[in-house]
Amino acid sequence: MHRLFKFLGLAITLFLLALPVFAQTTTGNLTGDITDPSGARLPGVGVKAVSSQLGITRETITNEFGTYRLTALPPSTYTVSAELTGFKTVQRTVTVGLGSTATVNMQLAVANVSENVMVTEEAPLVETTENAVKTLIDTKHIEELPLKSRNFMDLALLSPGVQMDQSAAASGQVTPISFAGLDARFKSIWLEGVDFNDEVTSGGSTLSDPTRIQVAQEAIQEFQVMANSYSPEFGRSAGGVINIVSKSGGNDFHGNGFYFVRNNSTSKAPFSVQPPATGAQPITCPSVNGVTSSLPCFARSLVL
Repeated sequence: MHRLFKFLGLAITLFLLALPVFAQTTTGNLTGDITDPSGARLPGVGVKAVSSQLGITRETITNEFGTYRLTALPPSTYTVSAELTGFKTVQRTVTVGLGSTATVNMQLAVANVSENVMVTEEAPLVETTENAVKTLIDTKHIEELPLKSRNFMDLALLSPGVQMDQSAAASGQVTPISFAGLDARFKSIWLEGVDFNDEVTSGGSTLSDPTRIQVAQEAIQEFQVMANSYSPEFGRSAGGVINIVSKSGGNDFHGNGFYFVRNNSTSKAPFSVQPPATGAQPITCPSVNGVTSSLPCFARSLVL
């Protein structure tokens, strides 16, 4: 009996070790090289990345090859500074996107007196660590591009390799988005690194979304559309992947109100449709309104 229990314990342990580990990316990375005016790499340089929007600071130092790397950074705009005794301090502004690695190389000039050099333009973002076909739909696109449906997922159509599944659209499915001509059910959707697919409707139906719940457009910070060659962490999909990150809180109070309406007085029936003689309205025009708000968390001030 004792041997049986030992065998069962070993079998359970091996089974648990064989389970896959799911860790979908909801952050970005920042890397680069620090050199002196001659091009020689500088070890021991203090590198700091600050996001005033999120109120976070990350610090590191360059290794013996003059390379630094900051991982697991929430998507945001960062001010990156490099400082070393005897050299001028340099600052760069860079936007770290979802699931991407931004490369910011800096050159430190020798300082005669205490000097700072601030570079105001943003660093060019060229993805050199992956060959995936992916598109980042950031906050600016989500907030400013017009959406008839008020469904942010429709913005995925701006990405290469993404189109409407015509058969799904004809049947009235909610989000008939497909990749490379495949059925809409072959896409996979992730929210904050969690599987967000509705296991019943898969790619969507006439009754519900392809996701478990519908997320308001105002709650989305950005999302990434990956058509192919994406990382194995986004498995279980024969088509593409949509990776979503929602907005987080900040240090300030802010919010907005919105009201969208499509008025029948500015609408007209399609050319192929003859309106009735009674002059009925050509289409049904919905109106959408609401408010959003965000406030800082004061948990650090609480005494337990």
